[in-house]
Amino acid sequence: LYNIGSSEGMQAAGFTTYLPSYNMPYIYLYTFGNLGDISSFIHEFGHFFSYYYNREESDNIIDVAEIQSQANEWLFMPYYELTEKQLDQYTLHRLSETLLTVIEGCLFDEFQQIVYRDNVTKDYKTLFESLAKDYGLDKVITPEILPNYWALVHHNFVSPMYYISYAVSALPALEIFFISQDDREEAIDSYLSVIDETGYSEYLDVLHYADLSSPFRERTYDRLSKDIKDFLKTVD
Repeated sequence: LYNIGSSEGMQAAGFTTYLPSYNMPYIYLYTFGNLGDISSFIHEFGHFFSYYYNREESDNIIDVAEIQSQANEWLFMPYYELTEKQLDQYTLHRLSETLLTVIEGCLFDEFQQIVYRDNVTKDYKTLFESLAKDYGLDKVITPEILPNYWALVHHNFVSPMYYISYAVSALPALEIFFISQDDREEAIDSYLSVIDETGYSEYLDVLHYADLSSPFRERTYDRLSKDIKDFLKTVD
């Protein structure tokens, strides 16, 4: 079940959910006619696959669900019809996006925690701009946009405290990608272990079952930093 396209009246959004009455997952995806449509579909299909595999037994842990989607994007990359140089460039683009996602996920979460905890109701712009500079986001976002950048992310309004899931899931997904560089079958096995979430009610339990590292341990960042540096040496 799906609704994919850009017909009149469609909201510019993408999501996947489960429809119990049909016993089937459903993808909704607004398309823009560019390469991003493909990566967005692959992302949503990761959610679709999990729902299809687990059906109503899915625990639907948001942190785990975003590993299922983001890792699917990484594993799909060899199937893009790109030259080796184009694939290298696109991989670097995805890597940059992933690292930015981790930074933004932590930034948006800290911003929301302050707003809700301290009942901040007035100067959101100043608060966010200050935090964004602490995270170094002012180096990549233009000064004109930066104070209102938080308002461009609809999760901050419709799904409070959700965006941190993109950060804590991006790192295990990236780890699966680096595993695939040496042993694709092992990476796929780890991914399928993340898909098979039934009976594992905790995020860290799923990581342990899939033999993936916790984003709450410093050595995880040391290992990923080394993997990133080693990968960059192989790319023109």
